[in-house]
Formats: sequence, structure tokens, C-alpha cells
Amino acid sequence: MAIFGRMRWLALLFVALSTFWATSCFAQEGSPFITNIDLNGRFSNLRIASIVQDGEETMFFSTSRGLLKYDGSTWELISTPSPVLKVFYHPVSNRVFVGLKTGAREVLKSDSGSYDIVEIPGITNNQPVSHIVNTDTDIYFIGESQICKYNPTSNQAAVPFKYPEKLISGAYSHNQKLYLLFYQEGLFEWSGTGLIPVGNYATLADDQMIFSFHANQYTYVGFENDALYTFDGRSFNPVKEHLKQFLNDNILSHGIMLNDSLMALSTLAGGAIIVHSETQAIKHRFDYATGAKDNEIFCLGKDRDEGLWVAYESGLSRIDLLQPVKNFSGFPGLDGNITSSIRANGKLYVGSGNGVFVLKEASSKAEVQKMMQDMIKKNQAAKDRQTSNHIPTVPKTQTANKKEAITLLDRYKQDPDEVKDELSKKELRELKRELRKQQKEERKSKPVGEVINDIFKSNKEPIGEEIATDDSKKLARNPTSESTSGLKGAGDKPELLSRSQYQSSIESNNQKLSDLKNSFVFKKINNIDVKCRQFVVANNQVFAATNNGLYIIEGTNSRNLTPGLYINHAAKSKDGKRLLLATLTGVYQLSKNAVGIWDYVSLNDSIQFIAYNVLEDENGGIWAGTDNGAYRYNQTNTRHYKLPEVVNEQVLVCNVSGKIHFLLPSALFQYLADSDTILPANLPEVPNSDQLEYLLGDDGLVWIKSNTGWHVLNGDRFLPMLPYLDLFEDIKHLSTDLEGNIYIIDRGVGVYSILNAKGESNHDFNIYIRRVADADGNQFSVEKMNIESAGNALTFNVSAPFYLKSQGTQYQYRIEGAINNWTRWSKETEIKPGIIPPGDYILQVRAKNILGEVSEIRTLPFSVQKPILLRWYFMLLYVVILVLIVFTIIKIRERSLKETQRILEDKVEQRTADLAKAMEQAEELLLNILPKETAEELKLHGQATAKHYNQVSVMFTDFKGFTAFAENTKPQDLVNELHRYFVRFDEIIGKYHLEKIKTIGDAYMCAGGVPKRSNSNAIASTLAALEIRDYMNDVTAHKMLNKEPILEIRLGIHTGPLTAGVVGMKKFAYDIWGDTVNTASRMETASEPGRVNVSGTSYELIKKYFECESRGKKAVKGKGSVEMYFVNAIKPEFSEHAEGKIPNKGLWEIIGD
Repeated sequence: MAIFGRMRWLALLFVALSTFWATSCFAQEGSPFITNIDLNGRFSNLRIASIVQDGEETMFFSTSRGLLKYDGSTWELISTPSPVLKVFYHPVSNRVFVGLKTGAREVLKSDSGSYDIVEIPGITNNQPVSHIVNTDTDIYFIGESQICKYNPTSNQAAVPFKYPEKLISGAYSHNQKLYLLFYQEGLFEWSGTGLIPVGNYATLADDQMIFSFHANQYTYVGFENDALYTFDGRSFNPVKEHLKQFLNDNILSHGIMLNDSLMALSTLAGGAIIVHSETQAIKHRFDYATGAKDNEIFCLGKDRDEGLWVAYESGLSRIDLLQPVKNFSGFPGLDGNITSSIRANGKLYVGSGNGVFVLKEASSKAEVQKMMQDMIKKNQAAKDRQTSNHIPTVPKTQTANKKEAITLLDRYKQDPDEVKDELSKKELRELKRELRKQQKEERKSKPVGEVINDIFKSNKEPIGEEIATDDSKKLARNPTSESTSGLKGAGDKPELLSRSQYQSSIESNNQKLSDLKNSFVFKKINNIDVKCRQFVVANNQVFAATNNGLYIIEGTNSRNLTPGLYINHAAKSKDGKRLLLATLTGVYQLSKNAVGIWDYVSLNDSIQFIAYNVLEDENGGIWAGTDNGAYRYNQTNTRHYKLPEVVNEQVLVCNVSGKIHFLLPSALFQYLADSDTILPANLPEVPNSDQLEYLLGDDGLVWIKSNTGWHVLNGDRFLPMLPYLDLFEDIKHLSTDLEGNIYIIDRGVGVYSILNAKGESNHDFNIYIRRVADADGNQFSVEKMNIESAGNALTFNVSAPFYLKSQGTQYQYRIEGAINNWTRWSKETEIKPGIIPPGDYILQVRAKNILGEVSEIRTLPFSVQKPILLRWYFMLLYVVILVLIVFTIIKIRERSLKETQRILEDKVEQRTADLAKAMEQAEELLLNILPKETAEELKLHGQATAKHYNQVSVMFTDFKGFTAFAENTKPQDLVNELHRYFVRFDEIIGKYHLEKIKTIGDAYMCAGGVPKRSNSNAIASTLAALEIRDYMNDVTAHKMLNKEPILEIRLGIHTGPLTAGVVGMKKFAYDIWGDTVNTASRMETASEPGRVNVSGTSYELIKKYFECESRGKKAVKGKGSVEMYFVNAIKPEFSEHAEGKIPNKGLWEIIGD
């Protein structure tokens, strides 16, 4: 349906002179708190037809797809054989029943906590059951032409009573008697065996009864034609005119009794109302404007806390009438994002981004009409309910198709009597119901302007206008003459009202006027059209701090005392004669001058800063919060205080227990007057929590939100109300009044209050163990568990229904014998203690709701048995089997022992041979590591003695640019390159009987004359160096030809004394020590790429055999100047073919010496 079709009924509720709020006292408190419940996922499209709560506080909802269950933590759809038309709870037997499209069933809960839909003995499944009625002892399942009487406390089957020639249009009980409405026949009392006519209500019975409930000495009965009556056992009486008009205008859908004095009625276009059952005065109204999800409500239900459940086309709401949380958002008139609120001088003021509003009584119908029109425009985004173009669906006949149905309906509109003769009773009833559906849709889709004009014929008519009371000359239409109920007759001609009838009409209109006169609206304060940031009260005057100055509010008018001044905060001075203003340019002081004129001055001198709030301390100092710190003003100077480790934070100043504190969104600091310093606050009343949020109220109270709830500093009287703050998701502002009530702004769109009164509860807060299962899905009894096998993790599902805010309930448990201490409070409804070993245990579980109430402990004894294979008879069997196995093994071992012994001997021989071979390999490896003499000494004595040598030639090689080469070469390629070079070096020095000492990175070190002494070691070392040089030159030339990276080698030799030997106990290595080694290393360092550099000492020993090039004396680190020579080649007379590269036989003989 178009949005204006929906909003038309929203407007109608406010404008149609039905009760908006009944008393000014109620307006002061606000409307009850509403919790909206979304049925997401697979439940989102379920339309709910009836609602009940069972003895364990589980809620049940009838739908076309099954029975929906909610226990406060889990939603579950219980499958049913056909759509559920009615769900019914019988308190005497504590059992739940459902009326289906195909009969009736019982909802049975098993010991394991699961629910099944079971048949009721004696009830057939051939008729839909939409009415279930009970007396103290019996339950009556009402079909279309059949009654089934069932006593749930006996073991007897239900007894059916059939009326095949009749069509039942309704059934209800009154004073333990069953009454039946038969279509076109009237009302009958059922005696148990027969029918006793009651009155003349044939026309009334033509309409389908949709609900009934008991109210003291009456039974209220509602019909599909929007009529509501009271029944006293003898006759029906319509409700009072104002209530009748409201229900007729808004399409009655359902009704229930809430308590001893209040009943609830729902409509398809005007939301729901709470009505006093005796006076029929409308007490409360709930619709889209007051927080409900929709104005179209299909049915109602209640829980044990008198929470009113309302069902929409999609989703639910729960209205709490007992708790002290009230809602002011539904009063018309508010505009803009809400920023602040205060209750002062008996009035509620609310600030928004568009100005300031005050809650007051409506002054005229025109005022309400205008506000409702404005509200309609602002609710354009409301959910649109699609219009259904109903085509009558008459019972299936041979000629009943869609076209014929429309034709039949049109014919019935023109000449009902002609069509009646063609249809049966049931077909005629369905046709009339379809006609009524069309009429209701037409009413709901009527344009809003037309509705308002219908109701308000003149906007100028004052509220207090009297209605003429001279009834002797009044001719008016009898309100009952157009009724479809037939109670007082039918007809279209106007009738002359009797004096009593006309007096009733006057009283009804006066009731409407009285209701409207006590309706409250938010009226905008004149002249304030900017954002109101805060209120402050001084000398019983209310001031509003705004973006454009400080306004003083005088009734519904205001004056700007500081035009153009952007005010973040205002505070009253200690003496109450001044107002302190925190602005974008610092702090100002406002007061009246000598002639009573308001005047303001700046306290800033030359300092300009943004002041976020301001207060005066006990000593008269004025503090202002600013970015990252605060300013303090006194009579002599202005000082700035920087908060430690605070960056880009807005700081507020507050007074906690007489001491100055600094408030950030997530931190609190304290000013120490004695030391004039600021440190983080350490307050014992602040809870230990990982997450703390701070909020400063207009009254100076510091509100703290932690993961354990809300807390307040300097506000002990508000402690009982703190748990209610957890009802709100995003609190933006808090304030209090003199009566101790708390006012809340939630998310910038809702205004609420928490009254200084404890909420009531009709019963204890209980916790239930709903289900126990193991990891395989096996379920166990929740009464007494006996688990046959251990080793499987258990899961206990619990719930503690507290529907004010179910998701705020927390749970903890312990298991005697396994987990003896209480666990931490958690919102998890699944208890998973893990695998529990065999034994006897007691599960103890309790819950804590959002108000801090803790339930009684619920216990569940259970036993975990040992696995069957671990029980005593199996253990005995295990022992016997084990003995047999051991005996068999012994025999087998004896037979195989000899064979094993033979195999072992063969292995010993083979192992001995392998060991000898291994020793040979080890010997060879050792000789490869150590000189033979040293190795023999180690084998013989376990250690080798270091020896001194007088003449040893030590040679070092190193590659130039190796580091850069390594950085550009893959590690594996680098290792392969070095390996190739060093293998060749090993071959060369071996040829000249040199001893390889070690390699260090790219450095190669060898020596001649150790361990075997030799006088020609200098010549041999030089020959080896020249051959290594020539090898590397060939490699370099080849790489350059292929444009590959090259490594150039430097070589150095020095001859002198040193010590050689093996040190340590592990990883033996032959090494040399002495100054000769260091000098040889310096010769290599001082060499050039591709050259062999020798010291003067070595030169003297080789100059006869080699061509040398003097380099003169070169500075050597740690040695001073050392004579150096480059060795270029072998002298021709000592080389083959005089080429200077390969030594001839004569030189080899010298080396051999």
C-alpha cells in the first residue's frame, strides 16, 4: 500500500479524538518501553496469528509454516502437518495445543528438551480448528461444524459433537459455560449434550468471531466487522462510543486481557491500545510514531511480566508496562537530530539540530492536525505495506472461477437477497467476508487529507466548545441503526434519538474532547532555529546554549542574550548569579548589570582558544576544557595545563568529590592541587575494565560505561537505575532531575527516561536447561542424565527468559566433580565443558539479567559411565586373552630362537668386516685432515704435541672483488665456483709437497716445510704460487672472452719460523701460528691482482732461481716498512724450454733435496 495510505492511519490515531494519552501525569512519564524484534533469515516472512507463553516462559507463535518457538535465546520453527491457525496454553495442565487447518494437535516436550507435534486421541483431522476454548477442566476444539471436548488431566480420548447442518462462526466461554455462534442462527449455550438458544443474535452470528477474553464479570468478544462487545451471560452490549469509533476506524484485529484491570486491543491501521476493562478509557496507544514497527498489528500476546507482544506482517515488538523506562519520542512535534534534554520547572525541554521544544498539552484540534500532517511528511521512509487487490475466493463450486467470483460479488452488492438463495451458508459467509476485506482496504487507502477533513470539519473550532444539550428538537441518525451486528435492529433511515441515547452521544463527544485536551505535544520555542547543544537552569530560569548564542526561555518564547556567540557549554557559577560560557573563542561570563540588563564579558584577555566546557571550583577558580588540556582562570592570571600523553583529544573538566578531573572519551585524569600537577585518575569506584567510555552529563555527573555495565561518579542515588542504561545501544546524552529520574538521548533520535522507581515482576527470574547433546548429536534427558560412554564432548543449552532485553542475559556454571569453581559470566547460552571422564556429577547453572537480578541455581545430576569395553567382565576377558597371547608368543620365540641365533652370527661376521672397512675409511679421512705424523701421534697418545719450525714458507691467496661477485651470484653457483678453484689449488700444492692449512671464505692458506722439514720450501712455495697464478690467468681470459664476471687473484709468500700442531679435543685441525703467518697475510694484502708478492726474507732464498721485480720497502700494518718483490717467472736456465713457467729437471732436483 502507498505510504500515505499507511500514514493516514497514523494521523487518524492522533487526530480522531480518540485517546492519545489519558492523563497529564502519564505524559510527564512518557510511554512504555518498546523492544522491536526482527525475525531474520528463514523466519522473516512468517505472519503470526496467535501468541502464548507456557509454564517455562517459552513463547509460541502460530504461523502458516509451523509453530515458532522462542525461549529467550533461540528461535526454532517446529514442523506441523498443516498451517497453525491457533496456539493455546492450558495453565491447569501446563500443556500447549495447536489448532491446525487439519484438526488439532498437542505440542509435547520430550525429556531431552525437543518438541513434537502429537495427535490428540479422539480428534479427527478433517476440519480446521481456529477456536480453542477452555473451562477449568475441559478444552474445546472448535471446527466449522464440530466440537471436540477434551479433558487433558484424564486419560480419556476427546469426545466429538457434530452439527453437520450448521456452520460455527465463533465460540467462547463465560462462567465455565461454553457459548457457540452459528451462522444465520444466533447464539447458543452448549449444555454438554444439546444447544440452548440465548437472545436474538442471528445477525451478530453472521460475522466471524475473531477473539474473546475474560474481564472480571464480563467476557469481551471481538468480531471481524470491527465490533467489540461485552457479554454478561445473557446479552451482548457494545463498548462505549469513543472506543467503538476508534476500533471501527482502525480495523479491529485482536484483543487480550493484560491484568485484572487492563486489556489490550490491536488494529490493522491504528496500532494497539491499552484500555481499562471497567471504564473502557484508553490509557496508552502504541503505533509507528511511538516506537512500534508498524501500525498494522495482526495479533497480541503477553508474558508473565505483563509484557505485551504485538505481531506485524513481519516481525514482533514487546511493550513493557511494568519497568520504569519510558519513551518520549512518540509525542508529535519534535524535529531534527536530538542533542540534549532537561526537565525543569515541571516541563521537559528537548534540544535538537533545529531548535528547542517543550512538552505541553495540545491547545486545539488544529494544532494537533498540523503536527500530524508534518509527522506524515517526515515519515515518508516508513515501511510500505503493499496494497492487496482482493478477489473474493468463494468456496469451490462447479462454476466458481475468478471472473464468476467478481460477478457474484458485484451482484451481491446490488441485490443481496437474490444471491443468498444461490449459496450455502458457508459460501455466503465467505462471500460476505471477502466483501468486508475490500471495504477495509478501501478505508485504509483513503487519502490522508480526506480523512482529516472528515474528522475536522472546521479547524477553528476550539477545544472547549460545548455541544448543544437541548435534545428535544434534535433529529439525528441512531449510531446503532447502521450497525451490521443487528443488535438494535437494522435500517438506513434516520431515527429520533431518545433522551438517554442522545445523552450517551454527548458523553461520547465530551470524552473525545477530554481525551484531546489531555493530549501532549512538543511545541517549538519561538526564535530558536539553530542547534541546541545544552540546557542550564539558574534561578528557575531555563537557558539554551546554541550555535548562535545563549537563549533565555520564557514560556514558548525566547531571547538571545549573546547573539552570534557559538556556545559549546554553559554552567552556573557557585553563587548562582552568573553564567559561565564555553565558546569557540574562550570563556565568557554572563550576568545582570546594575539595572537588571544581561551583559557578558570575555575572561580570555589576549588568549584565544576553543573551550569545550567550563566550571567553577570550590576556590572560585574557573576551569575550561580545551584541546589536549585545560585553562584555569583566577584573579591574577590564566594558566594552561597540558595533559600527559594526550594528542588530538577534546578535554572536558569535571568535579569529582570536590576535586578537579579531566575527562576524555576513554580516559580520566586528576588535578593535584598540592603539587599543581595532572596525573591519571585512580578512582576505586571505577571498575577494572579493558574498555572504558566516559560521558559528562549536563548536571556534572560523570557516567562511565565498561564491559560490566554503567557506573556513575557522585551519583549514588542513581545506582539502582544504572542497569536500565544497558537497554540503549548508543547513548549520546544523559541528564537527571530533582526527583532522581534519568533522561537519555539514544542515537540522536530517541528521548527516554528512567523513573526513580523499581520495576515490578510477577515472578522469579528463572533459568532452564533446554537441551543436552553430545558432539554426535545424541540428546539426553534434561531431568536425569546417564551417559553410557565417555570420551564425547557434551553441550548444555540453557536459557533464562527475560524479554525486556534477552540478549543482555549472562550465564555461569560449575560442575561438581569436574569444574568446582563458577565460570565467568558469559552471554553464551551453550555450555561446553569439554570431554568429561567417567563419574557422577552435578551441573549447576544460573543466570543474571540486564537488571542485575540473579536466578536461582538450576541443577542437573548426571553420570558418565565407562565405555562398555572397559567394564569388569571385559577386563577379565582381556586378561585371559593376554595370557594366551603371551603363551603363544613364548612358544613361537623358542622355535625361532635358534634361527635367530644363526642369523645373528652371520650378521656379526658381516658387521666385523664392515667395521674393518669403516676403520680403513676413517684412517684415510683422518690422513686427509691431518698430516700423517700428527695423525699417528693422535692415535697413539690421544693428543699431538705442537712443534717449532725455524724455516717455513707460508702462502696466502685471495680474490679481489669477491664481495661484489658474491652479491651478484646465486649461493649455489658461488660455492661451485670456489670449489672448482680450490680443488685445482689442492692439486698444485700437492705436486710441490706443500701442506694445505685451511680456507677462510675466499682465502686459501698453505705452507711448505711443515710437518716435514725442508730447506727448499721457499722455492717450492714460489713454484706453486706461479702455477696457481697462471691457472687463474687462463680462467680469467676465458671468462672475459665469454663476457662473464671474473675473479682476480692476489698471492703473497713469507718465510720464517713458526709453530705447528693440533689444538682442542673435537674437530681436530692442523694449524700454524707465529709472526710468519701474519707477515705472509700482509704480503697477500699488499700484492696486486695476478701477481705473486714475496717478502725480502723469501726473496733471499729464491732470487737465484726466479726473475724478481723489486718493489722497494712498503708500509705494512704492525710491521713498519718491509722489503717486497714481485716474482714474475722462473729464470730461463731453470725452466723447460727457457719459457719461465715449468721448472726443469735441475730445479726439481733442488726441490727434491
